[in-house]
Amino acid sequence: MPPTLLFDDTCRFCIAGTRRLHRLSGRRVLLVPSRSAEGILLLPDRSRTEGQMALLTSGHLYGGAEAIAQTLMLSPLWRPVVWAYYLPGVRQLADRAYRWVAARRHCLGGRCELPPITER
Repeated sequence: MPPTLLFDDTCRFCIAGTRRLHRLSGRRVLLVPSRSAEGILLLPDRSRTEGQMALLTSGHLYGGAEAIAQTLMLSPLWRPVVWAYYLPGVRQLADRAYRWVAARRHCLGGRCELPPITER
């Protein structure tokens, strides 16, 4: 089975980013919505990847910013650039930035889907 990228298909920002990542990787990954039947079968325990993109390769599971880095590593064109993710400090900054964006992803795709405000 080819490397598989699981993503949130209820989020416009996530869908657009996943499509872009798919193209940049040279279409070397299989795209699977994380909430689909196939996504649930592939990754039944979501504790490590809840709220983030996940890349499944033979024997490895990557989440968040590292999933993006590893997906880009599949393309020889991006390998010379992506190694920078693993430099000391860069990975921590990229992971923090990913978490910040992931927490706001539903407001980044053209409409904001915040939970309703309840009055006390």
